[in-house]
Amino acid sequence: MRLFLFSLIAILALTSCQAYKSAGRKQFESRAPDSLVTPEIGAHQIVEKNGLSCWTQPATEALWFFEENQTYQVQSIENSQIEVCFEDHR
Repeated sequence: MRLFLFSLIAILALTSCQAYKSAGRKQFESRAPDSLVTPEIGAHQIVEKNGLSCWTQPATEALWFFEENQTYQVQSIENSQIEVCFEDHR
């Protein structure tokens, strides 16, 4: 009996989370597809500069695919561009 009650309460709790959506959440979900930016893997050309591997990208684009224990240098080139450099240990 306890298992049945626990299961029923768990199911009701989980389904109620999906049933309620605030106006703000609905607005966010309706705008989200237009504001998502999907970076292309390998879209940036990496060049060697002073012993570092570097690439440039728009300043508004997120930095993706960083490896742990790697030090990166990010420098603003223009208002709209940044340069990202790292020491390639391969």
